Amino acid sequence: MPLRTKVLGLFLLFGVLPLIGLGAVEYARSLNAVEALLVAQNARLADRIAALINARTSRMESDLLLLAENAESQRWL
Repeated sequence: MPLRTKVLGLFLLFGVLPLIGLGAVEYARSLNAVEALLVAQNARLADRIAALINARTSRMESDLLLLAENAESQRWL
């Protein structure tokens, strides 16, 4: 086996393969980080929308209760 082949083989073994392995590990970690970020953002958005819907519903409910107790609206209906 010529020296050139041995040097190239060692370079691939100790230089390129560890970098490929490290790249694969970091790729997997970045995918997990993006997924966690999306989950957190969706949870915050869902909480904000739920609070908004709850506020609007309670405001409409209080308006309807006030309307139901209004004597003038009772005569009209």
